[in-house]
Amino acid sequence: MKITKISIQRPVTVTMFFLAILLLGVVSLRQLSVDLLPNINYPRLSVITQYPGVAPQEVETLVTRPLEASVSRIPGLRRVESISQEGLSILSLEFSWGTDMDFALLHTREKLDNVLLPEDVDEPTIIPLDPQSRPILILSVSAPESLLEIKELCEELIKPRLEQIEGVGSAEIAGGVEREIQVEVHPELMALYQLTIDEIAQKIDSFNRNLQGGTIRKGRFKYAIRVVGEFEEVKELNSIVLKATTQRGMVRLKDVATVKDSIKEREGITRLNGEESIGVLVRKESGANTVKVTQVVHRVLDEIRQENPELNIFVVYEQARYIRNAISSVVKSILFGALLAFLVLLIFLQDVKTPVIIATVFPISVIATFNILYFQNITLNIMSLGGLALGIGMLVDNSIVVSESIFRHKILGKPGIKAAYEGTREVGMAVTASTLTTVSVFLPIIYIHGLAGQLFKDQALTVTFSLLASLFVSLTLLPMLASRELPLDLSHEVSHQRMKDHWQKLISQPSWKPVYLLPFTLVIWLGQKALRLVYLLLDFILSLFTQLIVLGSNYLFRPLKPVIHGLFQGYNRLYSYFADWYHRFLVVALQRKGRVLVISFLILAITAMVGAFLPRELLPKPEAQSFEINLETPVDYSLEQTAQVVGLIENWLISSGKVKDVFSQIGVVSGMEAYNPEVSLNTSRLYVELKHPRDVDPVLENLRQWLERWPELRYSLVKEQSTLAQFLAFSTAEVGLKIKGDDLRILGNLAQQLTTQLKEIPGIADVRTNLRQGKPVYLVRIKSQALEKYQISPAVVSSYLVNAIRGRIASQFNELDKKYDIRVRWDEKQREDLDKILNSSYPYQGTAIPLRDLVSYELVEGPQEIRRENQQREVLVTANLEGRKISQVIPEIRNKMAELDLPPKYRIEFGGEQEEMTRSFRSLIFALSLAALLVYMIMAAQFESLIHPLIIILALPMGLVGAVWALLITGQTLNVISVIGMVVLAGIVVNDAIVKIDYTNQLRRQGL
Repeated sequence: MKITKISIQRPVTVTMFFLAILLLGVVSLRQLSVDLLPNINYPRLSVITQYPGVAPQEVETLVTRPLEASVSRIPGLRRVESISQEGLSILSLEFSWGTDMDFALLHTREKLDNVLLPEDVDEPTIIPLDPQSRPILILSVSAPESLLEIKELCEELIKPRLEQIEGVGSAEIAGGVEREIQVEVHPELMALYQLTIDEIAQKIDSFNRNLQGGTIRKGRFKYAIRVVGEFEEVKELNSIVLKATTQRGMVRLKDVATVKDSIKEREGITRLNGEESIGVLVRKESGANTVKVTQVVHRVLDEIRQENPELNIFVVYEQARYIRNAISSVVKSILFGALLAFLVLLIFLQDVKTPVIIATVFPISVIATFNILYFQNITLNIMSLGGLALGIGMLVDNSIVVSESIFRHKILGKPGIKAAYEGTREVGMAVTASTLTTVSVFLPIIYIHGLAGQLFKDQALTVTFSLLASLFVSLTLLPMLASRELPLDLSHEVSHQRMKDHWQKLISQPSWKPVYLLPFTLVIWLGQKALRLVYLLLDFILSLFTQLIVLGSNYLFRPLKPVIHGLFQGYNRLYSYFADWYHRFLVVALQRKGRVLVISFLILAITAMVGAFLPRELLPKPEAQSFEINLETPVDYSLEQTAQVVGLIENWLISSGKVKDVFSQIGVVSGMEAYNPEVSLNTSRLYVELKHPRDVDPVLENLRQWLERWPELRYSLVKEQSTLAQFLAFSTAEVGLKIKGDDLRILGNLAQQLTTQLKEIPGIADVRTNLRQGKPVYLVRIKSQALEKYQISPAVVSSYLVNAIRGRIASQFNELDKKYDIRVRWDEKQREDLDKILNSSYPYQGTAIPLRDLVSYELVEGPQEIRRENQQREVLVTANLEGRKISQVIPEIRNKMAELDLPPKYRIEFGGEQEEMTRSFRSLIFALSLAALLVYMIMAAQFESLIHPLIIILALPMGLVGAVWALLITGQTLNVISVIGMVVLAGIVVNDAIVKIDYTNQLRRQGL
């Protein structure tokens, strides 16, 4: 091979080339971003539309359905899911993988702009759903001060300091209380003076303004005029003049209302180990290095702790910890695999030089891969590093085959350079073909659709890059190193003679030149000698360093020489026995080809039947040290009542002695969660971290038994999810079923029947549905006849009631560059009871009309939410697994589904992990089929035969025998990761078969 010949003839060039690759690889490694997962373009958009005060049925009819009809025509749209709640419509648009989400966002905005919605509906908001935009850090902040002071300190100190860090996208404050100036109006006095909430709010706003009055000239100067009218103190609100009476008296705000400096009505609470605290959710910018950003955040937090020793800042959750653990595990696998490969070579070849050369070649292949990762914009994540871990054995395969061939030619007595060239040329084509076939096995993974394709694309590219780098190194650097003889004679005479020869060469006189060329000759001679001197110094240092290593190794391993010698002898005897047995077995097998084929087919058939019963899941579950409790109290529970229930659970967990920390989020604790359909005032989420992973299952079992005391509570206990599932926005439930139809009543009955039947299946736990009891509401109806009598519009009466109960933000009170809302509404005693509100009077043209003459009400109950998928209603039934895998319970779930008497046009579908698992496994089967076809084509081109590649392809299924039985014996599952491992196994089988058949053909051509 020409490239090998050039490499052997120009060792300095090859050395410099690979040193440059190493240098650039180290630089690229420092620049690579470290993250948990690859950069995934998640094809989801969320459309959020608010319609305050409207019931779910009206939201579905007036908002959700028109929006669904509009966006359904967007190119690339795969599925539309919607949730209609009280005052809120949420659409989730799922596009096909690979869709350009920037254009999808523009198309969605264009379609939404053309939808006709009611006038008082807020403009729809589009939010891209990025799973990696979840918080990378969750902090809990507490101090001796009040919650209001702690929250203001977080907003003024911690939030700005964290958001100044490069790579931090936002730091959101969660929980706590907010200051609010409340103007509580007495309805009797308001009616007496013929005032309304709107008029009072307008007066407050008009008195709380700073205005610019232009400029005025005085002499040669111009002065700006600024009219200052904003309130400087809260008590100034009392003096606001609302109106003048007929007796020329003044009605001030203090005459009809009470001004309070209070706090807003709470919607959420955060607690750490039962103590209320403030939460800080830290999110990173897109593409930022999670590990580096987290390290900088910790440094800033340490500075804040030193400057404010009274603050207690506790890290509740840290994504970088999972990343470090995952990457550390992969790196350990890489190093362990490399060490095992080195030891196997050392024992097999019983020669130090060849394993050392291969051990040198291996890191060069890995570091060279970092260059390509950098230029391809691939991050260091568990998938790309997993690709290196999978390719560890294959990285040294090429080097082993080439080195063994060179070693064999040296044993035949050939010189080093000739042995290196002929040994490499002999196996060069086979090595190249085997590498290309392995690449062909992995490249089809790029064509996999869905989640699996996005996840394993980086892995496939990394394996491909590393294998090509390994092939290049094996055909260039390795034969060059193998052709060189290291001078390891350590005697004084030899070393002295070598140095003397070097200096004699250095000071030797140049040959005679013409006189007129003497200046140029002198310059050239000096340059040559300077370069020669540098070369000799480097050669001396390298030789000395090498001799010191060898000398140190001799002294270090001298006591172990008898042990190593005995180990080699024992291995040689065992290998001789194995070789003799294998030879006899091979002769017998070749003499009885039919029997061998029948036995092989029977083994393969039994393995296939065993493999059919292997438990399957999408991703393997990691060892968990924490779990999550999703709790829902009865719908009529207030935030305070829900907090009391959570407090009981916190006390039970802490008293168990096995729990390290409990972080609770009760109600709506942040702005982002206000758009989460599963979060309300009667819901809570508890993150529980235990002291030891072994305690997770016992604590979960005991907690389920303890929670059975309260049958009115709805809860779900979820172990710490696999990192892939957690950050790819899978549902927290492991089993998901969708009941589709039109009538909510029928859907509710079917969901109840299915829930009852699922609870009978062993291994199913935490069965629940999304069709929860609706919150009781007062349905206020306006009497049209009374409105016609008084000529009052329904909007005026509705606004009057809404302002009385919910209030109206009149203005904002500024204090130290901070703004606080000024809310005007009825006093608390009057607005708590609807009967008291209706007993009041509505001011109208100098008189007062009793509100009961204008409206009536009734107590009704409706659904809390209405879900739809692809413009059809659905109800979700979810459950978790306890001690079983999803593939083991799916057949029993199907049997239970078959027992249901479904009405026409009603059906049940699987969702969640089962849906994604089916799609991913189907794509993987396609990838394996395509890989087999490509491998056959490459081998046919190499062997120039259609029979030899067919033999190798038929041998591929036999490689699965060991894999299936290994999974069965070790109790592992068949998942996406194990299937990728089988893909690697297929590449190894093909490599071995190619080398064997190629060498067999060479022997046949030689006449054997």
